Amino acid sequence: LTDLPGVIQSMDLLLAPDTGLMHLAAHLGTPVLAFFLASAWAWETGPYGMGHKVWQSVPPCAPCLESRPCPHRQVCLEPFKSAAWIARLRGRPGETAIQAPLLLSSSLDALGLTFTPSLQDAVWEKTAEGDERHARRALLAEYLGVESFDRKSPIPAELSSELLEEKDWMLPEYGAV
Repeated sequence: LTDLPGVIQSMDLLLAPDTGLMHLAAHLGTPVLAFFLASAWAWETGPYGMGHKVWQSVPPCAPCLESRPCPHRQVCLEPFKSAAWIARLRGRPGETAIQAPLLLSSSLDALGLTFTPSLQDAVWEKTAEGDERHARRALLAEYLGVESFDRKSPIPAELSSELLEEKDWMLPEYGAV
């Protein structure tokens, strides 16, 4: 274990799932190509830093918990077995369905680190999930006073009240035992 940081730092690229090794590589500046299934979103759990790539599974049943058995027979794995995805890896992309893994690249915007879909996967940003994610980030930018954030559309009123009224789920209410 004491040699591990040096070994990872000497790599040209770390190919890994969302694990501690992936985060260590990102911290050490080693580029990462990661695979994220339905239990984690690259937008939430890294790899943090510029120049990383993530293949993100986006099944309709996501998100899920790794600590519980999957009631959907692990459909998040299926896109990684598809002939279309294998052809895309080989540099022969064809039409990609929205349910196929997204290829995301780490980048920075006015709020900090974000992950941007490749041109081929940009269609995802026009889905309900992509629109909702962008609306939540726009609301956060407005709340923080970040004027340079690119707002694609007005923020829905119901989203504003939901986000700003949400209780902190990690701490008990003051005075509770």
